[in-house]
Amino acid sequence: MFFNPISVSEIISAIFMIYQRNSNFIGDFQNISAQLKFYQRFSRYIDLTTKNNKIRANCTKTLFGTVHFQIYN
Repeated sequence: MFFNPISVSEIISAIFMIYQRNSNFIGDFQNISAQLKFYQRFSRYIDLTTKNNKIRANCTKTLFGTVHFQIYN
């Protein structure tokens, strides 16, 4: 199984899609507050500057249709 790293633009567009999906509830302050907390919590899990570099460091390139992973003990 090959794992494609998620790009920053995909993450940002996913956040905007979630926001647009929930935009009909924006009139309620509690919902806005809950959404902001969700986005802040979500962004803490994503280290945008080094996420892709870490994934690439742990996974070597695909060779002849097979994926070779580096295993660390």
